Amino acid sequence: MPKQEVRLFIERDGTAIVEDPSPLEITVLKRLGIKLPENQCSRYYPELSPRYKLLRDYRIPLSLHGGHKRLLAVHNEKVKEALSGEGKKNDYGYSLFELKRTLLKRFLKRCCLCGYRCKGKRAIMGECPMGSPSFYHQHFIHVGEEEEIGRTLVIELTGCNMRCKFCQKGELINPEDVRVKPFTPALWDVLKNEYHQEEFSNISFLGGNPDQSLLSVLDFLEQSPDWASHLPIVWHTNGYSSPALYMLLWGLVDIWVFDFKYFNNNCALYLSQAPNYKETAMSALEAICNTNAFSPVIVRHLILPGHWDCCQRPLIKYLSQHLKDRVIFHPMGQYLPLWRVTSEDKEMNRCISLKEIIQVLDYTNKSGLIVTSSGYPEIQRGKECTRS
Repeated sequence: MPKQEVRLFIERDGTAIVEDPSPLEITVLKRLGIKLPENQCSRYYPELSPRYKLLRDYRIPLSLHGGHKRLLAVHNEKVKEALSGEGKKNDYGYSLFELKRTLLKRFLKRCCLCGYRCKGKRAIMGECPMGSPSFYHQHFIHVGEEEEIGRTLVIELTGCNMRCKFCQKGELINPEDVRVKPFTPALWDVLKNEYHQEEFSNISFLGGNPDQSLLSVLDFLEQSPDWASHLPIVWHTNGYSSPALYMLLWGLVDIWVFDFKYFNNNCALYLSQAPNYKETAMSALEAICNTNAFSPVIVRHLILPGHWDCCQRPLIKYLSQHLKDRVIFHPMGQYLPLWRVTSEDKEMNRCISLKEIIQVLDYTNKSGLIVTSSGYPEIQRGKECTRS
């Protein structure tokens, strides 16, 4: 269903900035003579085209009933071959999509695809949406993303494997807590009828956390229509998944948005119920960078109040020492003490200060990291917020 809310900011000069407009709101804005921000081109990458079509058209000459390690090796070899353009089209019966689906189902039997590594126990207990039917909450055009993304059509999926106390989308964790619709290829027809193609330049999978909906995403992309054939895919992840899952996403994603939340396991455990988050996220990010040399990898980090020494400074240092030329960093200053944050959470029960934002930005600039140009008014204005 289309988005039901809109964010409106008024600049000091009176200019109105609208974020995340629904199709109806786009129509109203146009009739009022208010233009949406123009799509921006990346400074670092040429114009992208969706690569998943190369995988969908590529056929493999083998049965899908072999051993798991063998199929995984074939997957890695053939994805690389298909993306390079070296492979030739043929009449074999299996596509790389089918191979990815087969491998994913095998992983799910004893699942270790996220940081919990529970071997399927959390799914049995009803605590994990991985492998379950997927749902989406809403879709909308986002005009406040990084310049590497520009204006994007967001599909907001439900389900997440983390439980962040301050989540701005906490209602999406459990599908029963919000109005949802099944996420199936039938959504393509809805999107075609609701939007004009010139209004966005790519499609973003957002959550919740879309990692948990990978099986349904495979079905969705495999049946993409001709009108969407030019649209790159943007993937937002919380980083709490294993390298194996990101290998299955290899070739499907054109722009990565990696939300690196913490660099301290105690913080991750207390605030998000995510054990071993630091090591899991580091392995995940390095796996993405190693297999996606030609895809922009944006690392977002939400600046949390009071987390300079434990998370912000060591994360920036790690990125600058190990992935300096391979990621685009985006420190975000719009933290609000929402959802389940209470007075017992001490400093987390306040908004981020301007001083804390400047501290992170200054250290980032000195680190030599490539920093994106943000569309978020909270950072651009440098205003302090108050909780209402």
